[in-house]
Amino acid sequence: MTFHEQILKDKNGNSIGVFLPMADYEALLKIIRDFEDLQDVKDFDAVKASDEEIIPVEQAFKEIEAQRNDL
Repeated sequence: MTFHEQILKDKNGNSIGVFLPMADYEALLKIIRDFEDLQDVKDFDAVKASDEEIIPVEQAFKEIEAQRNDL
């Protein structure tokens, strides 16, 4: 994919920002979402392949709260 970005500079020539056409911005957001989805699948597969005990999230929260109350 080719982006048509414009670099914004201050009066000293330092890069301070980027302007993207809306279509490029939306395409970039889609790429980011797709990457995050792939990372979620990878993380899920890693958890399933591990030998660690899996507990329901409600139980985990209860255990965390119990430990917090013991402090």
